[in-house]
Amino acid sequence: MVAGWSMDRDDGARGGSLPLPGSIEARGFRPSFVDVNSNTPVRYNPCEAIHYVINPALAPPSAIEDVRTAFEMTAETTGMEFVYDGTTDEIPTPERSSYQPDRYGQRWAPVLIGWASGAPFSITSEVAGASAIGAGGSVYEFNEDGRPVYVTGLAAFDAGADLRPGFGGQTWGQAMLHELGHIVGLGHVDDPASVMNPIIGLRAASWGGADREGLWALGMGGACVPTPPLP
Repeated sequence: MVAGWSMDRDDGARGGSLPLPGSIEARGFRPSFVDVNSNTPVRYNPCEAIHYVINPALAPPSAIEDVRTAFEMTAETTGMEFVYDGTTDEIPTPERSSYQPDRYGQRWAPVLIGWASGAPFSITSEVAGASAIGAGGSVYEFNEDGRPVYVTGLAAFDAGADLRPGFGGQTWGQAMLHELGHIVGLGHVDDPASVMNPIIGLRAASWGGADREGLWALGMGGACVPTPPLP
């Protein structure tokens, strides 16, 4: 059994009230963070495309294709647009800067997907007896209205995890959907039918009903929010 881990954090930005961890909503999903002023989930601006890059170093066979399929499945469920910008040599780290103009130009850094030798960032699983194979989440900054909005994120995986390629059961596809859920803004839940359950099981590697409710609410099911200005 293996577990995922959420790595939502701010990047030292100030200008508004810091969000609080979310709780389970009536529709069965849990937002990772909630804006204390509006009592709404912290999310990306769903009306702008989210760009992502992949570091292929250490990637298992077929992993690149699985990542792109996972993003396509997430786009379909959220209504958001995800744009693949190609490969990068940037290494995923918890201290990653959200703004890297020398590498990515005058924009927020794209979401980064990569692999590591062993548990990403030397994390330990929150589930006893399980091995942590993934770490994922997003960074928020405050927009001009003082509202926290995600601007970039990352996911890293244990390249040596004993998972099959594809999207059936205990596969890389299920692990990738889980971490993309964290990136978009979903937290862990106990529902065994949910991809956001922290244990990778024999469930179908597809979004469950509560997952879909949450992803739509975090995506085009909510209004546009102004993207924070660059530093």
